[in-house]
Amino acid sequence: MQPKKLQLISSGVILLSGLLLLSTLRQDTFPQSAWKKSCEDWATFKAQHVELNNNTWGKQDIKDYEQCIYQNVNNPTYMGWSWKWPKQQTGVKSYPSLMHGYKPWNKHSTTQALPLQLNKLETLKVSFSVETKYQGAVNLLLEAWLTNSPKPGPYNRTSEIAIHLMQNEWPGQGGEYHASTQIDGHKYDVYINHKMVVPGDDHTWSYLSFVNTGKPILAAEINLKAFIDYLLKEKMIIPTEYLTSVELGNEIDHGQGETRINSFHVQTHN
Repeated sequence: MQPKKLQLISSGVILLSGLLLLSTLRQDTFPQSAWKKSCEDWATFKAQHVELNNNTWGKQDIKDYEQCIYQNVNNPTYMGWSWKWPKQQTGVKSYPSLMHGYKPWNKHSTTQALPLQLNKLETLKVSFSVETKYQGAVNLLLEAWLTNSPKPGPYNRTSEIAIHLMQNEWPGQGGEYHASTQIDGHKYDVYINHKMVVPGDDHTWSYLSFVNTGKPILAAEINLKAFIDYLLKEKMIIPTEYLTSVELGNEIDHGQGETRINSFHVQTHN
């Protein structure tokens, strides 16, 4: 029996392709480039105002997995990751991702622009371009953390805004259906859970999820402030909360795949 093929998606074009190494996937653009790699849990690469993190927060006692992050030596802003997770213990195992700002678990910010109180936020746009291929249960997630403090720790988390740009074989949503809305020409189903809990975390917060119901969004400029304004209008969040970080990555339940980030930029001022 032949192995299943991964779905390769680039800028909205869907192709079928066998599994390739990440270095091969990138070869057309950087044939002479060198790449550094780490498969260590929580390894971090930095470039300008972002950090790439090999986040494996939900692995629990799973040992038969591999997840690695990559960074181009000559062009450090070009980064990516690969993964292979067994189908065990339904739930998110990891979130390899790029982060801009002050993640509540960290003690530093990648930029002086964040954290920023919502009532002072005039602009929040995220532009990105992603190439990805995958098999199994995975999403592409753009998210932002809100806290009740400008120098937050994990227990200061109040809300997680999660924009599901793509879902494949996703086992279920993290909240109850609230409504449907359209933002920047894309339709989203909104799911709300004001008592979000996950294994290994004794803190509870609001999980505010927007699930794209159309084609995967892999290259775009997302007006993240429009999502915040929607939540403010719905009284799901309050203006005195602080925006601390913006992240883009893959949440993985199981399967294998690779993602390349060709560009990622967060604009927090006019």
